[in-house]
Amino acid sequence: MIGFTIVLNKRKRHRRKKEENRRKLLYFLPVILIAIFSVCVSVFLKTDETEEKNYSAGDIQVFKTVDDYSAYYNPIVINEFFSYKKGDKIENEVLVRLGVWSILCTEERKKYEVFDGTLSIKKEEVGERVTMLFSDKTDFENVSSGDIIFDEKSECYVVPVMGFSPEYSAVLTSVKAEKGKTKLMVECLKSEGFKQDSFGKTVLPEADKNIIITLDKDRNSYFIESVSEE
Repeated sequence: MIGFTIVLNKRKRHRRKKEENRRKLLYFLPVILIAIFSVCVSVFLKTDETEEKNYSAGDIQVFKTVDDYSAYYNPIVINEFFSYKKGDKIENEVLVRLGVWSILCTEERKKYEVFDGTLSIKKEEVGERVTMLFSDKTDFENVSSGDIIFDEKSECYVVPVMGFSPEYSAVLTSVKAEKGKTKLMVECLKSEGFKQDSFGKTVLPEADKNIIITLDKDRNSYFIESVSEE
């Protein structure tokens, strides 16, 4: 009988696999680098892209238009708050009016309790709306402002539903977003200038003022950075 021994060398096969894998990696390396470069370029371009949306005045319901930005521009125009830069001190009375009208321009009135021709809005809602408009860094205290009365007992704002006629109504004409900032171009129309044609359709007057409202982003929400006349 003849005996023999078989020796298996696993290391060589392992080395072959490693060499094959290295060759594959070298082969695909340019493709991987191109893919990474493409992703980086797309991210860079995305941060610098400009989005623009134009609005036709004929398609807009003046004064109470509910869209993505009406909570910002309507109270600004209604209260004639035409000059502001981030960091400016805003009186509590002004913040109350802006917060309340931001709510009234975007929420249904039936959501709130009605007593003798007035609405009752909880102070928490007004405070939240003020924070939304000017960020959580804004100092705010609950106070009465003109016809808007703060009732300390119920901790609600009592708002009259009649007898208010603003000098201006707002029309949003364009929205431009660039580098994290969003600019709202808004026309301010004198309320007394509205007329009707022979068909009963409302004819908009020419804009008495044009304002720019710049919104910045804080986490996932917008806040007003500046308001200026064009």
